[in-house]
Amino acid sequence: DVTMLCLKQQKPGLDQKALIYDQKTLASVLQQLVDQTPIPLLFMRTVIHSHQLYPKLKDFILGLLQRLVSKSIWTQPRLWDGFIKCCSLTMPGSLGIIIQLPPKQLEDLLTKAPSTKAA
Repeated sequence: DVTMLCLKQQKPGLDQKALIYDQKTLASVLQQLVDQTPIPLLFMRTVIHSHQLYPKLKDFILGLLQRLVSKSIWTQPRLWDGFIKCCSLTMPGSLGIIIQLPPKQLEDLLTKAPSTKAA
């Protein structure tokens, strides 16, 4: 996918394993994006790919998910679907965030991501 290809771009030069977008840079960009109104359409895809590329970002991403609950992310269907996927990927850490959802959204999340029920 294009987002992941961009995130995996390497810096030119001697160190071929150095990525252009390191963990710190991605965290900074994601923090700026979550504060935008409206949140960019590809935000959740970028969050998910960032987590896959840098698993150590998990706690930071959980903080982003918490912010998204306070911003009623469920009102934006495409972002909501990404939120649900991201919650599944970050289980059991996201459990505390999931239980803060309003009842209707909690039910929707549990229906769309049955694996979250097991946690």
